[in-house]
Amino acid sequence: MLSVIKTMVLVFLIQKVLAGICSSGSVVPFTGYKVTRRHKIRLRPLTSDSYLVLTKCHRGIPVFSRNVHTSSTLDEFSVPFRDMHTEFDFLDRRKRKRPYLPSLRKPLNITRETPKAPKKQLISSIKAKGDRFMEWYLRGKNDTTPAGIFKGQISKRDAIVKKRAPRSHPPPAPCLKMARRKRYARLDVVIFIPSTFVGALFNCTAETPINTDEGLFEAALVRPGRGKHDTIKGSNKANANGVSSKRRKKEEEKMAKMLQKKVLQKEQVLQKAKVLQKQDDASPLFKSATQTHFSGAPLSPLVADDYSSHWLSVQFNPPALIYHVPYLRSPSSWDPRFRSSPDATWPKWDEHIDINEAYSYSDSEMSRINGALAASTKYMQRLFAAKRTRFSELLAFKGTLLQRFDPRLQLPLFFYSLGKPVSLRHVQHLQRLWDTLLKANMTTLPP
Repeated sequence: MLSVIKTMVLVFLIQKVLAGICSSGSVVPFTGYKVTRRHKIRLRPLTSDSYLVLTKCHRGIPVFSRNVHTSSTLDEFSVPFRDMHTEFDFLDRRKRKRPYLPSLRKPLNITRETPKAPKKQLISSIKAKGDRFMEWYLRGKNDTTPAGIFKGQISKRDAIVKKRAPRSHPPPAPCLKMARRKRYARLDVVIFIPSTFVGALFNCTAETPINTDEGLFEAALVRPGRGKHDTIKGSNKANANGVSSKRRKKEEEKMAKMLQKKVLQKEQVLQKAKVLQKQDDASPLFKSATQTHFSGAPLSPLVADDYSSHWLSVQFNPPALIYHVPYLRSPSSWDPRFRSSPDATWPKWDEHIDINEAYSYSDSEMSRINGALAASTKYMQRLFAAKRTRFSELLAFKGTLLQRFDPRLQLPLFFYSLGKPVSLRHVQHLQRLWDTLLKANMTTLPP
């Protein structure tokens, strides 16, 4: 009986944590993607680790979740969420590699005695019924079709039922990556004003990095549907068949633009490598962030989430506090900024977002960015010095205790101590400062 009670408590704690991730704060349940910062503060010894958690929600319930460990020296937007980072996948019922409850039981670390046979059967029965109910809810309340329908083994009668039934959730993409707009690509911003258009989420495919300029030029000249060595500069056979030089010139101009983009991506990689030189070069995460180019289609725009809706969870063994801070999310379906417009001249939301953030900046734009960074740093230093809160010693710039914590944890804790109205006022002042300085010179950027 004691083990049954422990299991029920475990299920309750899991539901509370997941409800915090996919909660919408309104009557309409949230459907879309959410990116959350997870700061784990270990008490023995006193250290902290930071993670980015990507969760797909449907009607307020998480469908799958992936987390990536991040550090203060690593650009979070350069690290993709791969299939290997999956924390749980609820609809992965056939593989059973990541079952719903056991995968979530691990971070909570609630130990229990091995139950006897009757109790074990009771627990498995409750768990199976819960899984069936959650899957029924995710696929749709009106979905009464058997499992064979989703496998394609259906009869004519079942085909009619299938047309009426809602579509089941497609499997998650093996690689997902975030990218910022040009305005925010050089700013390591932890907190935005809620609903600010920050960037986009992409379905990504890793490309093999090319080291030499000759390789870049050769790769850029490869035409779709041809082999690796069948390039434009060797297509004399096409001219013999009557292809005009004007058409060939257009193709060469197109490939030259592709080459220019590759060169910009290479320069971006070198800049990231200089910034992250303190990282271990043998780390797979470091190589993924600095030596890999990605390509893919945009999946969803990302706007800033309400950072004040943070919450705490507890890990018992080893003892730790887990601080969850909402970061980014998919916009509402009623957001007019991302609704399709019949006017073809209206710019699309993904038109100016590059998956690799390989943006080119002029000297004046870089001076504006450096000015925004210097002004925001000066403002935060004055704010830290003026406010004497209960976290002041912890958040002091020269405190010995602060060195054990991730710097990305300092600002959320400080704003948490100020309260929501005061912290929102300071965040609005900072973002107005960034937008004013950057928008004054980046006239080609969308609003």
